[in-house]
Amino acid sequence: MGSRTPMRVTSEHPSPVADRADDPVLDRARAAVVDPGAHVVPGTDVLHRLGVDGTRWAAFADHWDDLAADPYAARSGTERRRRYGRFSVTPDGRRELTPHGEFRQPADTNPLFVDEGRAFEPLTDAFLTDSILDGVLALLGGIAGALDDPPR
Repeated sequence: MGSRTPMRVTSEHPSPVADRADDPVLDRARAAVVDPGAHVVPGTDVLHRLGVDGTRWAAFADHWDDLAADPYAARSGTERRRRYGRFSVTPDGRRELTPHGEFRQPADTNPLFVDEGRAFEPLTDAFLTDSILDGVLALLGGIAGALDDPPR
């Protein structure tokens, strides 16, 4: 078994953004995530929950200018840019970047690359240390928590 890079902690403390048990916007998102399909939290609601304005969000969005070319999409003539990283969340809310590895999707998610291991450039340090990322991860983690015990 090869050596593994230790996980990188991105936040030692859970963010209060996802701890709002009585938030109707997050309640709707939690209810929707357990069903097939998609759910969109309006941008103004996201900014409000993250405590940022449009200017700060635009600065965060600048990270998308530093994406690397996707060589797999290029095989079919498509130009796409991306980076890849995966996080785990501990029960106490700490978010940890897992060691960099391949990205795989099952056929029902992406029929173009059925279970093909794809290697993408890792997330940048500038992105990982942007304080908005912690808020976004906390928000998503708070919504995805509904998947731990979905209603039947």
